Amino acid sequence: MVIGETIADALHIPRFRLKAKPENCVSCGKCSKICPMGLNIAEMVKSGNADSKECINCLECVDGCPKKAIEFGISRKR
Repeated sequence: MVIGETIADALHIPRFRLKAKPENCVSCGKCSKICPMGLNIAEMVKSGNADSKECINCLECVDGCPKKAIEFGISRKR
């Protein structure tokens, strides 16, 4: 999965990504607590970049965020 994402980014191919909305985040930490990969999602959202190659795209953080500060969709790397 990591190799495929790295190649897609290098070739600027759109892929599934998480998108942060830092202005909506209230720093509750629910997203980080429910992440099965143990990623610090709250910190990633605050920085404005929720995209990580270690993410398995389970969408638990999206479902668990009470303020909808994390979205998902298809896009290219910025």
